[in-house]
Amino acid sequence: MQEDPIIKLIVDGHYPEVLDISEQVDEGYNLSFNKTASRLYLRKGNKAVIVPKGFEWFAINYYNLKKMVEQIPIKIFISYPREDLWLAYKLHKMLSEVGVPVYLGELYPEPGVSLWDQIETMIRNSDIFIILWTQNALNSAFVNQEIGVAKSAEKIIIPIVEEGVDLKGALEGKAYICLNKKDVQETLSSICSALHRFLSQKLEEIKKKQSQGLAFALGAIAFLGLLFALGNKG
Repeated sequence: MQEDPIIKLIVDGHYPEVLDISEQVDEGYNLSFNKTASRLYLRKGNKAVIVPKGFEWFAINYYNLKKMVEQIPIKIFISYPREDLWLAYKLHKMLSEVGVPVYLGELYPEPGVSLWDQIETMIRNSDIFIILWTQNALNSAFVNQEIGVAKSAEKIIIPIVEEGVDLKGALEGKAYICLNKKDVQETLSSICSALHRFLSQKLEEIKKKQSQGLAFALGAIAFLGLLFALGNKG
């Protein structure tokens, strides 16, 4: 079976980093596991493509997040020091392919509008604030300003923390995702998984509120029906 027409590796620089399965998911391909072969596949009807070894976990998390985003949309802002723009681009590319609108100041210049005003608006319009907390970010005044805006706007903050870098200030004590620059694919997979968990919880909350609203509406209808029946008796 040929893999390239359906699954291709996104090559950026000198190494493959993520599986691009968005095209197949949009076309109705689903993940399935073959117990006999102990391999993960993408299937659609009688078509089947093997997910390359080493990319199985990423494919599962990516697939799950894409399916979840179809049910509950979110907007994400990525904060990063200029030295790590390469990494911000990779994250932006992956999330955009999943179907998530991503704010990245470098990509959306607005002539006549100050860069800071533009970035502050992006942060406030986002649902989740992802910060690439690397060694380069420690002394970045811009990054720390962005964290301050996200905190004051009460945004969900997800730090992506480089190995050996401690969380400080507003980030201290927050749960985070480890960033391994030698294995970016693993980090991207963890981000997909974390976002999927967040959206799953949010979806459950929405369903719970809808259920409570329906119960209230049915109760109100029953009460009005009782009043009507008593009125007729009177």
